[in-house]
Amino acid sequence: MTLLKSLFCQKGNDNRSRYLVINVASYVSFAIASILFSNVSFLLVFLLLISVALSALTTLRRLNDALLKEKWLFTPVISFLVVGLLIIITKLNLFYWLLLLSTILSFFLLTYTGNNNTPYTYGYNGPINIDNNNSKESYQQRRANRVEPTIIHNELLSTGAHQEIPAGASSTQKSENTIYNDKQDIGEKIRITALENKRVLSIVIIIVFLIAILGLVYSQGKQEFPSNKETTKEQKNTTRLHAVSLPDNFSIMLSTYNGVIISWNGDAKLVAAQVWDQTSAQGDSSCQNITFNNGDDLRTLSVKSEDTGKFYANFSPIDTKTILNNIAFRGKFTLCGYSFSLKGSQAVLGKHAIYSELIEY
Repeated sequence: MTLLKSLFCQKGNDNRSRYLVINVASYVSFAIASILFSNVSFLLVFLLLISVALSALTTLRRLNDALLKEKWLFTPVISFLVVGLLIIITKLNLFYWLLLLSTILSFFLLTYTGNNNTPYTYGYNGPINIDNNNSKESYQQRRANRVEPTIIHNELLSTGAHQEIPAGASSTQKSENTIYNDKQDIGEKIRITALENKRVLSIVIIIVFLIAILGLVYSQGKQEFPSNKETTKEQKNTTRLHAVSLPDNFSIMLSTYNGVIISWNGDAKLVAAQVWDQTSAQGDSSCQNITFNNGDDLRTLSVKSEDTGKFYANFSPIDTKTILNNIAFRGKFTLCGYSFSLKGSQAVLGKHAIYSELIEY
């Protein structure tokens, strides 16, 4: 329980390892949750806020550990929040690429060293005792025994050895061991090199934006050009069987699931397109129903035009018998603004082995 409380502690220090683990867990857990619960927006917003809070608090403690100003807190945290909201609202996969930018901004703090004389427990140092094997008294004793750099400075002053301290050194200067460790720290070297070479920073920024652009192009490409498996599946679902031509220049056929398909020629040369789609309710609204002269209205699943010059209206298998009975026994129907006579349809369907079994006399 104390370990959990330390995650939400606003005071104290986090070393590099703890800061890294908490941030990675926050980013990864939100990314996984946004995939698993993509349709539950309120839950995702709650999980995002928790992830952002954990990231913000460990960033604050890392800033304390590195003796940096708190203004560094806002850039990585706000970027994480904004990108997370974009993912939840738009549900576009390309915004996952922008998490790289937030990650880079967060992990930049890893290049700063902490106070080597700070005693950590599981990477944490603060007012919450998370060491279950030690009492409060031993924890306070351990803190009392920490060695501060100022002790060395005071001893030098008391022994008259202050002449050995280089001119201009302040009373808060780190010990020689700390300075030596800082000089040898790889994170310090990376940051100093990046700051001294502006081109390095520019290249990193350009790479991040290129990755984001490539992600956008890739996502759009997948939407516009479905995979072979998806194309094969769609072709299988729209297979047209048992085509029969009826007197007024239209045809009927069945899908693999026995849904009725009505086909007719367009007035002009057509372009392959989705004319109407029931799931999105987008397209030509005159195609959403087939209407018979007795008043029966039946909804279409979709209407497509093909470059062969034909329209194809697809219906649910649930309505198959109703549609066939109306075609056999009614006088006419309208669909997509076209009107078709049903004179002679009963005779044609009655001679067909498949349709004659589906019509109820």
